[in-house]
Amino acid sequence: MDGGYYMGVDYRRDHSFRVPRPDLTMSLGVPNACNSCHTDKTAAWSEKYITEWYGKSRKAHYGETFAAAEDGDPSAIPMLIEISTSSDDQYPPIVRATATSLLANFADERCYKTIRFLRNDPEPLIRTYAVRIYQPASYDELKETMVPLLNDPIKAVRVEAASQLSILPKEQIDSTFAPALAEGLKEYEAAMRYTADFAASRHNLGIFYSNTGHIDKAEKNYVEAIAIDKAFYPAKVNLAVIYNQQGKNEAAEKLFREAIAINPEDGSLYYSLGLLLAEMQKYKDATVVLEQAGELMPEMSRIFYNLGLIYQYLGDDKKNESCLLKASELEPNNQDYIYAVAEFYARTGRPKK
Repeated sequence: MDGGYYMGVDYRRDHSFRVPRPDLTMSLGVPNACNSCHTDKTAAWSEKYITEWYGKSRKAHYGETFAAAEDGDPSAIPMLIEISTSSDDQYPPIVRATATSLLANFADERCYKTIRFLRNDPEPLIRTYAVRIYQPASYDELKETMVPLLNDPIKAVRVEAASQLSILPKEQIDSTFAPALAEGLKEYEAAMRYTADFAASRHNLGIFYSNTGHIDKAEKNYVEAIAIDKAFYPAKVNLAVIYNQQGKNEAAEKLFREAIAINPEDGSLYYSLGLLLAEMQKYKDATVVLEQAGELMPEMSRIFYNLGLIYQYLGDDKKNESCLLKASELEPNNQDYIYAVAEFYARTGRPKK
């Protein structure tokens, strides 16, 4: 059986042959069972024989849905929902859990409702992922949806619920669930410490300590995460936020630029850096970075609103107007944007506009 490297260092054979789909290798770049052995041949060579032996018809494959979801294509949403809410007889739990996790890629009411529903799925793996990615809109909703899961029979679910609840201010914690929350937080911290030789666990500890008000411990764990894996950019981003809060903006800028170098396709990194540069009064540098953010995230109206305000400060009326109109076009009912455009026309002598 073909083998592969897991965790970067562990070579093992996974004891499975998937139904050969060289056509998906050609369209998505995923592996297939034929070419895992016939390494001297192309996927097109394998596809030719598959077609000769079994015909041209191909079943729909969840890999196509997952690839579309990874690219942020909203057409994947209905199939993601179908897969994640199916029974384990239709799809293995790991496939359903992957579909569940990908629902987080979309700010869509259908996805939100599905994730909320899956918190109570009979399969523990599904519950774990659903709790991890759920985003309550308020503290009340957070307590309503997560407190009951502090008593889940599966530790993985309990600790994810506790992690979510760790952001609650003390005044939001009452005696009805305080003991269960304290126990859940203790379990979560212990679980992360047990695997603290991994950058991700150190990063999670940093978030945990930040949520619970221990900023010094949070900073220490983010630094440890980066020491373990210099390419683990989420820890760099969170550490940059702490440095910004402490007024260490030069150090924060350095971390954001390192994160961008590691993951240059992540528009949110450019956006965060752009706001930081504006705060540091490096306005021309900020426009360059925010323009890059706008290219990577053209549907995020706030980027163009902030760009417009910076161009106003720099005295570039043409770009000021263009950016503010772009923001209003993307979000026409946003009162901040409407006011900014109106103020621009008033300031530039066009009262009718």
